[in-house]
Amino acid sequence: MPPKEKWEHISIKASVHSINLETRKLTLRDPDAGLYTITVDPSVKRLGEVKEGDIISTDIYRYIGAEFRNPTLEELKTPIEILLTAAKVPEDVDPAGGVGVMFKAVVTIEAVSRIDMSVTVQNSEGDYTTFPIEDESLIQQLNVGAFVIITQAEAIVLSLEKQ
Repeated sequence: MPPKEKWEHISIKASVHSINLETRKLTLRDPDAGLYTITVDPSVKRLGEVKEGDIISTDIYRYIGAEFRNPTLEELKTPIEILLTAAKVPEDVDPAGGVGVMFKAVVTIEAVSRIDMSVTVQNSEGDYTTFPIEDESLIQQLNVGAFVIITQAEAIVLSLEKQ
């Protein structure tokens, strides 16, 4: 079965509703999702520059690839590989930064739901993940117990628009 892949881009803009520098909590107002609070990691050094009314823009880029084959001996020795990177902008521009994670994992199909159009896989550490499947012909070919080599990448870029 040939490999399958999917790209996705999600953009979100939310305004800063309130900020508590002591607890590092930002409450954001998203026109679609309402209010939600996030805790800002201590590695963010310029949190004091964020003010109520500022707009936080978030771009999320996702990639998932699946290879339907038996794993190699090397992949079985290291069934999960993780790579993480981060970046931030220079001090003379509005605060922004990004983080990305990419992993490759050998997983086993544990359940296939042709009704819900989803597949549940388990990795070597016993963790489960359920993925939606959009391709009806693909889901007909998937079987419990089969190996899948999953490569997944996600990058999140945050930027601040000063008001």
